[in-house]
Amino acid sequence: DRVRVLAADIVSEPLSGSYDVALLRGLLPVLAHDQARRAVANVSQAIEPGGAIYVVGWILDDTRVAPLELAAYNLVFLSAFDHAQMYTEGEIRGWLVDAGFRDVTRERSARVWGTDFMKARRPTSPLKLSNVVA
Repeated sequence: DRVRVLAADIVSEPLSGSYDVALLRGLLPVLAHDQARRAVANVSQAIEPGGAIYVVGWILDDTRVAPLELAAYNLVFLSAFDHAQMYTEGEIRGWLVDAGFRDVTRERSARVWGTDFMKARRPTSPLKLSNVVA
C-alpha cells in the first residue's frame, strides 16, 4: 500500500501528483541527451521537499573510458539505439543540480553488476541569497 508505480511520458511532461522518492532504473541510457535531461527535470517537479531521486544503472566516469567494461558495453547502446548512450557522472550530476536537487552522491557497486547509482535530494526550502553568509 505504500508503493505506487506510475506509467507516464516523463520526457514530454511533468508527472502528476507528488512523491517522496523517484527511482529511474536503466532509463537514461536509452534516451538521447536532451531527452534524459528533460526526464530528470520533469520528474523533479513531482518530488516533495526533502524527497529523493535515485538514478540507478550504468554510469561512466567523466573520462567516458572508465570503468572499462562499461565503456565497452556502451558500444551496444551506441549501436542499438539512434541517440542513446551511457552518460557520465558529471552529466547526470549536472541534470540533477539543474533540476533543483542537492546533496548529489554516487555509490559504486561491484563492477560485475554495473548497478552504480546516484542519489540526490530535493531541498526542504529554497535557497535564499539573503540567507547566504559570505
